[in-house]
Amino acid sequence: MGTRYSAVFFAAAGVAESAIGAALFAAADKVDRQMSTWKPDSDLSRLNAMPAHQWLP
Repeated sequence: MGTRYSAVFFAAAGVAESAIGAALFAAADKVDRQMSTWKPDSDLSRLNAMPAHQWLP
């Protein structure tokens, strides 16, 4: 279970492309931290580990 992503964007002259790349990576990293089935501290893994009928803060 894995994925990869790519992004294509067009930026006006003078726009910091590295900042856009960093923002795209940060967005993908956030999703990974939330939805990873491999990381025991991800939101999804913590939810799956909860007993039935208990809320996860």
